[in-house]
Amino acid sequence: MYDAIRAELEATSNSPSEALLVVEVTSPSNAQNDRKWGLKYKSYARGRIPAYLLIELYADDGPAVTLFTEPNGTRYLGEQTVPFGTKLALPEPLDEIVVDTSAFPLPTP
Repeated sequence: MYDAIRAELEATSNSPSEALLVVEVTSPSNAQNDRKWGLKYKSYARGRIPAYLLIELYADDGPAVTLFTEPNGTRYLGEQTVPFGTKLALPEPLDEIVVDTSAFPLPTP
């Protein structure tokens, strides 16, 4: 799957660093790749994508949203996690956007 994504990215004229934000929604089957220190997390940081919004439906402490900012090497220096039901403001240049997580559907048990 990742090879197909990589090939598609390489076929376009856009660089991943042109993205201002990446949003991922985890499921039980892909959570480890998305979570902090996972393959996608490291790839987005390495690609210098300024903001990575991770929506974790199945987080250990309940559904939560984490905003990673300030990419540096293979990690992000900034990290803010809020539970579902909380508003989360995005950083510049997306600072006019506030994510209202109370509108997110809760996972089915």
